[in-house]
Amino acid sequence: MAFFNASPSLVLLAVDSKIGLLRHGLNEGRHLFFLGSLNSIYPLFQWLACPFIGALADRFSRRHILLIVTIANCVGYFLVGYGTSLISIKIVVIGLIIPALSGGIFPIVKTALSDLSSRESRVFWFNRVALVKAAATIGGPLLSVGFIGSGSLVPSFFISMCLSAIAFILAIFLIKDSRSMQKNTAFRSPPLINLSSVLIFSVFFFLVAGWWSYVKFAPALLGCRFHLDRSFFYYFLSILGVVNIATQSVLLKFPIRWMAPLFPALALTIGLQIVPFPIAVTFALFFASIFFQGCLMPHTESLISCLADADNQGKMQGFAQSAEAAGRSAGPFLAGIASLQHSSLPIVLSALLILMAFFTFQKIKQKTETRT
Repeated sequence: MAFFNASPSLVLLAVDSKIGLLRHGLNEGRHLFFLGSLNSIYPLFQWLACPFIGALADRFSRRHILLIVTIANCVGYFLVGYGTSLISIKIVVIGLIIPALSGGIFPIVKTALSDLSSRESRVFWFNRVALVKAAATIGGPLLSVGFIGSGSLVPSFFISMCLSAIAFILAIFLIKDSRSMQKNTAFRSPPLINLSSVLIFSVFFFLVAGWWSYVKFAPALLGCRFHLDRSFFYYFLSILGVVNIATQSVLLKFPIRWMAPLFPALALTIGLQIVPFPIAVTFALFFASIFFQGCLMPHTESLISCLADADNQGKMQGFAQSAEAAGRSAGPFLAGIASLQHSSLPIVLSALLILMAFFTFQKIKQKTETRT
């Protein structure tokens, strides 16, 4: 909830000339470029740190690494809020880097779930993680939407800090290690360097890059087209969470071959949103895109998890989070560059990146069919 509470505020920090970090007059393209740059900082440093954090979780303790992550999140959100109050881009950037270097909570959670589940049930449990994310996507933004009228984004980041502190307390009293310490005796090298793993990580990278370039820029595009106020930036994520909960609640495991048509379907529903349809049609496409993404993400994560055994799940999830972070960094940054040419180009780029994930996935299918 802390992350999703802060996400829309980070968008407004970049694009709003009254309460954001850029208070002097800039054209729309410059604000959108800053949006892409600011939102690529956290995942960029997370990309660098996650493989090492995953290895530490294998070597030492899932629980201890989780505690470190939650502390880093508290410090980071405090610095972002403090930097926002001073209108200091440097302090905000430092506040984004600190929690990024801790790797994030979800890789450790997925590692623990991999310890406790079989390969056959892993999609189910990763689906439950996606369901929790969706619930956080609803609740997080709504905690701060009431502060928009105050003319300050600082309360939003301090709420995120408090949520991270609550997560730290819960981790102390409720979380136990999923593996005994005697099993974590040495660093091991995960079997990552082969064609199958590279292709699956590439699918994950392109899927995440396309989706996050859409999530970060769609509120600005739709808000401008339909003249929606600032609160839409918060309601956007909450709506996304509601549809995702509906998707994850009914989602069942399906064969890998059924995944292929969902990639072009997702790309199409995103790409059509640049067409000036009536608001009802545009939001129907928006709901459809969330559904297709909700179907694809848990299954892709499960494919990645099945590449490694129990002793290497921390490293595997660390590399998976690193690939996700690379996509979350590269997608918005490239979309920000594209926005300098036209405000609709980030959505076009999003659709193209997802199509690249589709073509890479087709390579995996061909390779699997050749083996069988």
